[in-house]
Amino acid sequence: MGRRRVALTVGLALALNVTGCATWRPVEKERLASAMERRPNHVRVASQGATYELTKPGIGSDPLRGRIDGRDVAIPISAVDSLWIRQNNRKTTRLVAIIAVAMTAAFVVGAQSVNRDIP
Repeated sequence: MGRRRVALTVGLALALNVTGCATWRPVEKERLASAMERRPNHVRVASQGATYELTKPGIGSDPLRGRIDGRDVAIPISAVDSLWIRQNNRKTTRLVAIIAVAMTAAFVVGAQSVNRDIP
């Protein structure tokens, strides 16, 4: 098995790991400060009929701060209708990682045995 195939297999496994193991959890406004202590990377905010996805969110005295498309924004907490925090599912992440390692090992072992059989 060539290095390229191993790299593609590992890359695919990592891509599935990153994309498939996160969920959006709703957060009540009253618990916003405690939820932000976990320092999430992404937050979805529904405010005045629109939904925004903030990256690098933080909370100061009142406004919820973050970045949208590279621009710094601040949304007053009173204007927030709903809020969701993106959380990684650790059990699923571990399971996908174990499967990816097992698949890669199986490909490598299979390729080595095929290469030995070829004269």
